[in-house]
Amino acid sequence: MNRQAMVAPFAEEELRQFQGRGGKTMTFIEDETVMDRLDAGYGFGNWQLQVDPISDKVVKVRLGVRESGEWVWYEDFGYPNQDGGEALKEAVSDGIRRCGRYVGIARDLYRKSTYEPGGALGPKASPEPAAKPQPAATNGGLIGTLVAQGTQDFALRQTPDGWVLPFRVKEGNKSQIVIAHDQMAQALDFVRDTALNARVTVFGTYTDETLKKGTGDYSYQVLHLSRIVGPDFTIPAPEATSLPLFDEAEAAEIVARELAEAK
Repeated sequence: MNRQAMVAPFAEEELRQFQGRGGKTMTFIEDETVMDRLDAGYGFGNWQLQVDPISDKVVKVRLGVRESGEWVWYEDFGYPNQDGGEALKEAVSDGIRRCGRYVGIARDLYRKSTYEPGGALGPKASPEPAAKPQPAATNGGLIGTLVAQGTQDFALRQTPDGWVLPFRVKEGNKSQIVIAHDQMAQALDFVRDTALNARVTVFGTYTDETLKKGTGDYSYQVLHLSRIVGPDFTIPAPEATSLPLFDEAEAAEIVARELAEAK
């Protein structure tokens, strides 16, 4: 694998821009540019794509790359970026771009920063909220039952800063507010029936929030979701590594037999 070829800065003519949510100018690359980088990084024939429609506007894209003789798979969801047009075609292109991030292609374009042609990252668009360590649990996540409660109604909604999906994780008489953002929110919405009222483990970072209540302020914490594991789903999906059909001993035996038969 030639990683340097995949993560090299993009030429100005390879970059595209469109007006995103909230009137922000978004920079992206075409899916063909991702394919060119895969050719340069892995070589022709050493990568492949699989696409599964989820709805009339959403697809799941799987990227397989051959590393050390074995196929390694990455997957993500693709969505149309604008209303109208060919929704599924746009979703496939989006899914290919998203999968490219996992092998380092155009990852900088997905960070909340400005991008300058030539590969330099500009200053952050806004200060990142201070993150707090997540509470200890048996596997490093927060475990509880996913519930819809009050304004944390497990409903997908669009805001000027992107898609959000708020809910609570409850254990006994305690509960934690959790918010999924953007593709995490959209992916979680597709497993709504399975996730609601299920036992889950959530991972992420905390921010301190303040709410005006009467004559005083009410402070609370919000967990911003980075990963969720449920009984029948994991978002983002874990990387899957393909196993060889034969182990080394079996392969050596097959080769020896074929050589003997050829004599």
